[in-house]
Amino acid sequence: MKKLVFSLILYAIPSLCSAATGRVFSGTPPNCSIILDELSDLPKGAKHLSSPSFKVYSVTAKDFNQGKQLAKANPSGNFDYFPGNPEFAEANAYYHLNRFTDFMKSLGFKGFSHQVPVAVNFRPNPGEFPLAGATDIGGKPGLFITIQNDINLAFDIAIISHELFHIIQGTITRVLDFHFDKLGANNSSLAIAESTADYFAASYIGNPNIGEYGAKAIQAPYLSTLLNGARHPIHRIGQSHFDGQAISGALWELRSVYGAKIVDLTVFRSLGDIEREYVEVLKPNKEIFRISHFARAVLLNIKNQVGESRSEMAKEILLDRGLLMDSRIAPLSPNRENEVWVNAADPTIGYSSSSIQMKFRVPQNAEDAVLNLSHDGNSSDLSKVKLYLKVDEPILFNEDGSIASFTHEFSAADMIILKSQLLQLRGKEIFMSFLNTDSSELQLTVQLHLK
Repeated sequence: MKKLVFSLILYAIPSLCSAATGRVFSGTPPNCSIILDELSDLPKGAKHLSSPSFKVYSVTAKDFNQGKQLAKANPSGNFDYFPGNPEFAEANAYYHLNRFTDFMKSLGFKGFSHQVPVAVNFRPNPGEFPLAGATDIGGKPGLFITIQNDINLAFDIAIISHELFHIIQGTITRVLDFHFDKLGANNSSLAIAESTADYFAASYIGNPNIGEYGAKAIQAPYLSTLLNGARHPIHRIGQSHFDGQAISGALWELRSVYGAKIVDLTVFRSLGDIEREYVEVLKPNKEIFRISHFARAVLLNIKNQVGESRSEMAKEILLDRGLLMDSRIAPLSPNRENEVWVNAADPTIGYSSSSIQMKFRVPQNAEDAVLNLSHDGNSSDLSKVKLYLKVDEPILFNEDGSIASFTHEFSAADMIILKSQLLQLRGKEIFMSFLNTDSSELQLTVQLHLK
């Protein structure tokens, strides 16, 4: 009998990706150095900064579809540029986008289903554009990163990471998209979106202050901080970045107790959990999605990792921040300025509702009561805004965002509701909301004077 012999022959298969290097910042300036490091995921022989995940290019106009890849590989296949050149910003953005993506993949992110376009080196007119953002570019989710007041936001890792996470969020859940429910525009979803983007950016760089370098463009110490004392719902004003502060602050507290590894995984898994709850339970039953749904998911994920007894501290933190409450109605504090933001009108329906209702009570013995409205002078035309009041129960909205029930209607352009009208409501709890038909966001200062 012949003996059968099996041979295993190993062939060296050339890598499809190069080991191209680029000159980049090791971190965010000024507390970093300039290094040469590998630009991962570039196809072998790549002439520009295009990979299956990212295409980084420079733009000079508002149209982010129109741009040019300035950084070109040298004869050695590397991208060797120095700060001061737009090519350096392209390489720096590409490098840190990939590193943050790798960080998210370590938590379970599966990668992008499309190439993410990333527009950098855009210099808008002052006040014309945000510092950076996630937006639609060529029909796909993409990023723009600007230069403002000579501060190049492509050098700020926290800002890059925050904006990129918004695209990653969209691959995990759609419940964080803007939508209406019976209490009006649901800003809870957007608050969670902003707070988790802040959290992952902060956890990745190990610094609770977001955008310390980029904030120089607006002469601020940072764009936001997770070291805050914000609580839900009393510190909500209807603007998603502000409204997310209580959430991001709580997540950073949890990270200080349980460590980055546990809380990073907790937050990532919780986003998937709220998507399943929304699709399988809330949406079919037309129930409202609330911040408390996310908070409960966070608590459950921590409990699953550390056990019942060790999770008690997490419960205390979430309770202290008010995140296990179901309210989307914030109290209006009398005799001081209260800031409120109202969404711009949705062009498909012609109006938008305020994303948060405010409530107050006129004391039974009140002798003077005046509600005064003012705005920042740079936003919506007040003639296109209505103020609605309802007594003893919240104002309700239709699914399209229109007002369904109210007791009193006022023109916000009148700027003031006189005491003769409010004093008729002594002893009553009053809920207030705004309907905006203007195409720009409205920032209001509401002052309730009681005596």
